[in-house]
Amino acid sequence: MALHDDRGTKAILEQSVNLKVKITNIVMQEAVYQQPAIIDLNWRGFKVEGQVPITFNTDGGQITMDINSVKGYLDARFPEVSSILSKDSSIASILNDPLINFERIKELPITQWHKLIMLMLVWQKQADGGLMNQPLQ
Repeated sequence: MALHDDRGTKAILEQSVNLKVKITNIVMQEAVYQQPAIIDLNWRGFKVEGQVPITFNTDGGQITMDINSVKGYLDARFPEVSSILSKDSSIASILNDPLINFERIKELPITQWHKLIMLMLVWQKQADGGLMNQPLQ
């Protein structure tokens, strides 16, 4: 997420969430003889509305944090910053936007998914090599 104001001030916040998703009941019709199975691919573009709270232990006890928004992270770690940023409606909109949102995948035809997967592999290699963690110029 990147935030910009009228004076050119910038802030960038990166958050990574790894989800293990179990998808069931996508086979609409089993393969029979020479007829292939029919699979429902509409699951591929999903979005989680609302909070996705997790609780974890820290040195001082437990923290519950919403992992589906940047605001959830800011509320848990930097509540004063969250409060200040939330006063601006355009920034608040960005902060509350669901992070678990894969709706745009539906825009890419299934025949082009390999391009999406290759792009994710490139990003992972860059992250592993530290290229994603360089200071801003």
